[in-house]
Amino acid sequence: MQRLYDIGFPSDEHIPALKKLWADVFKAGEEVIDNFFENTQTNSNTVCAFCDGVPVSMLFAVESEIFYGGNTYKAYYVYAV
Repeated sequence: MQRLYDIGFPSDEHIPALKKLWADVFKAGEEVIDNFFENTQTNSNTVCAFCDGVPVSMLFAVESEIFYGGNTYKAYYVYAV
């Protein structure tokens, strides 16, 4: 069976395509998108599905903390799938 997609982390060259994908799917403005990519997105917290080397799907694992039972735990928030 032929695999149609590859799963992996993006490189810096994929960022414009990821921003376009975000704008197309979520209808967010450029300022919102640029803010997220400048302040939150890293290539190591982003997972993409690639078709012929082009990102066609993405998700972000944003670092966060959970407070439960008086304890703090590190966690990842799955965002913008």
